[in-house]
Amino acid sequence: MSDLVSNTIRRAEAVTAAREEAAKESADAVAAFRARLVLVGSDVADSVHVLPLYARDTAKLTALARHTNLPPMTAADERAIAALTGDAAAALRDARVLLGARRWFLGSARRATAVAAVDALTRFGSWSRILESSRG
Repeated sequence: MSDLVSNTIRRAEAVTAAREEAAKESADAVAAFRARLVLVGSDVADSVHVLPLYARDTAKLTALARHTNLPPMTAADERAIAALTGDAAAALRDARVLLGARRWFLGSARRATAVAAVDALTRFGSWSRILESSRG
């Protein structure tokens, strides 16, 4: 079960990293484009901003399109990602102390923490299996 939860945590971290990278690349592209805006027209009221585009802008436009077309994250999605990258990852670390001979040398407080972590991992594992089955 810990492998299932570990894989789900890694996927959540990968999603977070990819979304952050897309946001950064998009923001960089917007900043570069804004710096190149040209004001065309003699009267301020009748003037327009023009953005000259060049072949070298393909990567910037792709970054903008990639970020713009990311599926929106609902509040529930954000909570799930936060739970996986925070609570589930911490529970996985806490539960690992129950593996091997180390468990015989744990104090009662540490053992209780580890047992609670195993319970949490069981819940996350059930959730991970549901996610896996819904992916088809």
